Amino acid sequence: MIEQLDESSRDIRKRISAITEILVLLIWEIDPKRYAEFSQLTPSVSRFAAGEFQVTKRMGPARPVTAKDARFCFKFALDAALVIQRQRREVPDIYGAQELKTKAKTVFYTLDEKQVPVAWGQIPEGEVLDGFCEPGHSLGGCWGVTWRGSAGVVKADEVVELDND
Repeated sequence: MIEQLDESSRDIRKRISAITEILVLLIWEIDPKRYAEFSQLTPSVSRFAAGEFQVTKRMGPARPVTAKDARFCFKFALDAALVIQRQRREVPDIYGAQELKTKAKTVFYTLDEKQVPVAWGQIPEGEVLDGFCEPGHSLGGCWGVTWRGSAGVVKADEVVELDND
């Protein structure tokens, strides 16, 4: 019985994740069908906590990729960028450094041997740091930063992203 509930719970989480992905695409006015085709033709890139990248080839067509496929991917990426630009929104570069400014009572967390955040100190308001997006922490959205020679994270809602343009 517990195994069936666990399986049902995993299935529900998968479905919610898929629906969320489609809603995000629709919010950005990106065609989900074209995105699905683009996703099948392009590799996936993941970043590990240690900073290493891994490229994973996706399950694409069972035929060699063609110049037509490459043109489709280029056009899709360009169209998506233009749609986002038109909406005057920016997609954050989760792999690039972002300049951050601390708010009042910004807590700096170091990570223990199990990668669990531990409060280490409070960063003064107005301090400017370079940060990298650090998703998946128990704290919620975080930025990986270095402060006073120590690597750690700050909560995303305790800093302001500065315009790096």
